[in-house]
Amino acid sequence: MEDGLYVSAFIAPPGSKPKAGRQWVRHDQNIAAWMKTGNRVELLSVWELERHSGMKHHGRAFVDFSAFYSTLEDLLKVEGLNISDVRDIWGTPGLGSGAHNRTVASIANLPYHSYCHLLSAMLSDGVSFREGKVLGLAVDDTPDSVVQPKPAEWYAGGFSERGNLSLFSISSPAKMYSAASKRFGLEEGSLMALATASTSSLPSELAQDLGGLHIRGRYTPDGLDLDAELDRRIADLVSAAEAGHLSSHDSRFSDEENIASAVMKIVQRSCVDMMIRTIDGALTRFDADPAEVTLALSGGFALNCPANSALIDRFGFAGLQEIPSVSDCGQSIGIGLVQFYSELGSNMSFDFPGAYLGGRPGTIGDLKNRFGEFIGSVSQYSDEIAVSDMIEGPIVWVQGRSEVGPRALGHRSILADPRTEASRTALNELKRRQWWRPVAPIVLEERASEWFEDARPSPYMLQTFRIRDEVAAKIPAVAHLDASARIQTVSEEQDARIHGLISRFASVTGVPVVCNTSLNDNGEPIIERAEEALNYCLRKNLKVFYLDDYRIEVINHHGYDDADPLRRRGDLFI
Repeated sequence: MEDGLYVSAFIAPPGSKPKAGRQWVRHDQNIAAWMKTGNRVELLSVWELERHSGMKHHGRAFVDFSAFYSTLEDLLKVEGLNISDVRDIWGTPGLGSGAHNRTVASIANLPYHSYCHLLSAMLSDGVSFREGKVLGLAVDDTPDSVVQPKPAEWYAGGFSERGNLSLFSISSPAKMYSAASKRFGLEEGSLMALATASTSSLPSELAQDLGGLHIRGRYTPDGLDLDAELDRRIADLVSAAEAGHLSSHDSRFSDEENIASAVMKIVQRSCVDMMIRTIDGALTRFDADPAEVTLALSGGFALNCPANSALIDRFGFAGLQEIPSVSDCGQSIGIGLVQFYSELGSNMSFDFPGAYLGGRPGTIGDLKNRFGEFIGSVSQYSDEIAVSDMIEGPIVWVQGRSEVGPRALGHRSILADPRTEASRTALNELKRRQWWRPVAPIVLEERASEWFEDARPSPYMLQTFRIRDEVAAKIPAVAHLDASARIQTVSEEQDARIHGLISRFASVTGVPVVCNTSLNDNGEPIIERAEEALNYCLRKNLKVFYLDDYRIEVINHHGYDDADPLRRRGDLFI
């Protein structure tokens, strides 16, 4: 393999359309750019297409190959790269040499899609992979069949000791959540929050273990269609709840929410139990002590923060290894790592560079050209003033390159004071979300253990911890109804600007925590560019917008008559 620039693309083949009855060919599509120098591999950029098209969970193909290549050329150019230097493109038929097909042939009956998920996590820490022991689990819903027809076994696990990788098939609990999402009409993340939000529950004799099913592909060993069987079992639980068998009913919630919460408690417990059985089996198979093993998780179920924390706590793993885009929105990362690994093997040197690999917001000059009449004073950034603004009310915060993955990590965020319930109410109203949805905190990494029990570094907001009793009353806005919080820890090395802001907030208030929610409206992808953010400020009557080194006062809200998010580049796609 030559040194140089490479691209991995988890996209629908340009010009393709979904089959009848399907919504998409691939969803959460994304593209990554890489640089190879000898055995050293560097991830340069990751572009999630929903941020450019404005279509949540982007599932549409480029209208043709020309639209793809012109878009790729523009994206590379912003990063000072030239499309003519691209050595190959992997992961999508019709693009590049098709080298990914050799990888498919080499892994026999394992799913390529799941293998890409698996290595995105297992190879994210090169030192851990080459010198330690890593147990990887790719726990997704359904593999796509763009590159490879679906094999009988859909989910992959891996165990590496000092770079020697063994692969095996596993079960995945993700289908339980997707079946519940279909039944209740709520996204998986909302159901995960609702499970612990209320006190409603079903009696233990009705709490069947959904995870007892053999969830490894489309069918159970005795020929049952898994989707249909999970639908039936969840419907039975709903029927039991509707028949009055709830052992408790939480008056803060509607009847429908009580039922969903009770059922989701069973779903969540079943999912965790399945993961425990899978991990027990793998540790036994490889005669491994979990205290010497790093757990690497990927696939959509790896967004389940309570499950992640429960597994770390139960087994006492040496650490948790994930990338922020564990679901299909990071599949281009896995595609690239699989291809480099197939060529370089365990000699490959790679470390995941952190979350901030997305697009750039544009300049203050661009913003003034388009929205000059809505911009009041513009001043240089100051921690002191930003803290004062945040105490007054939520602020829009756009900083540098966007974070990859489905969760805002302080570069495309709305930030607020965590010391009052009013902040959570205001943020949920801005986002048009249910009142019980939790708001995540960012906390200084060096002080996390003072505020959260058994806290560990959690830079990508993929773990949940209980708020310490003695400080819970000080940060009500970030406390879920069960007193837990899905935290993001931040160090000065990871993000000096946001670390400095929270440090100043702590010196003023005594609280080293701020509210953080993604900068987007309900059903809208996270905002990428400054123009989209200012449109948001005007529609939501927000007065202060921080863009990189500038504080922008937003004015003349009454004169802005666009009620919708700013149009993005949907014209590029079918």
